[in-house]
Amino acid sequence: MMSEGLKKARRIVRVRKNFVRLAEWRKTEIDRALQEVTKRDREMLQLTEEGGRCSPAFAQMLLKSARHISERKGILERLEKEEAAKLLLERGRLRSSIENCEDAENQEARRLERALLEEVIEVAQSCRLD
Repeated sequence: MMSEGLKKARRIVRVRKNFVRLAEWRKTEIDRALQEVTKRDREMLQLTEEGGRCSPAFAQMLLKSARHISERKGILERLEKEEAAKLLLERGRLRSSIENCEDAENQEARRLERALLEEVIEVAQSCRLD
């Protein structure tokens, strides 16, 4: 029968793996949004450069949109850095949990080996007494 310490260590590893997957998913979503905003930023820049050929109202609307996109890009870049840091932290926690689980597995193996050895010794002693 598996020890409670080993069961707990394995549960923690499973949970940590889910945290890492979640952090990876969040970072991927932020990266996608950042790529989209960067693409829109380039498009708006091109339109603004061509804005000299359009009405002042249209040029002003383009400039306002470009500012909004630029602000959104700044926010996403900050979020991307934060998520990258969280992902790194979660990966470190997972590594630590895996090491703890391996230690628990080794302890469990030693416990089972000792129990088996004690059983062998007991059987050997009972055979000598007979």
